[in-house]
Amino acid sequence: MCVGIGLELNKDFLPEHLCNRGLKVNQYLVSDNPDIFGAGDIAEYYDILHNSYTGGGTWANASLQGMIAGYNMVHPDMMKSFSLIPAYCPKTSLPIAFVGSCRLGPEMESIVIEQGDRYVQVNINSQNQIIGGVVIGDSAYMGTIRKWVEAGITIDTIDI
Repeated sequence: MCVGIGLELNKDFLPEHLCNRGLKVNQYLVSDNPDIFGAGDIAEYYDILHNSYTGGGTWANASLQGMIAGYNMVHPDMMKSFSLIPAYCPKTSLPIAFVGSCRLGPEMESIVIEQGDRYVQVNINSQNQIIGGVVIGDSAYMGTIRKWVEAGITIDTIDI
C-alpha cells in the first residue's frame, strides 16, 4: 500500500524575499511586509511551541489561521498569536493518523515504536522533544502524541 499526501504551493504572485517553502509569517501570521498576511496552505508560520517555522495543510489549520489573520488585520494593536498542533486522518482503508510536525528536517529524527498492531513513528527535535508523529493501526493514539507535543515532553521521559 502506498499513501501520498502533498501539494505544490503557488508563490509566483508573492515577493520572492518573503518566501521559503511558503510565505514566511510570524506567530501573528504577518510577513516581513506588514501589509501581507498568510493563512492556509501557503503560510509557513512561526510555531511558538517549537520555536521554528512550519506549515500545515489541513482545513482546521487554514480556518483558524484565516480567522486569526483577519482579526489581526483589523486589530493591529491587539494581535492574537496562532498556535495549533495539527492532526490529520486521511479517509483511507488504512487506519493512519498524522499529528504535529510530520516533516523531518535538519537536526530532527524519528523513532519507531511497534506495539502489536500499532505502529508509531515519533518525531523529535535536537532537544529530544517530541514534535509530532504518525500512527498506523490505532488512530486513537494520536491524542497521546498530541499531549506529548503540547507539553513539550522529551522522548526519554515516556515509556515505550
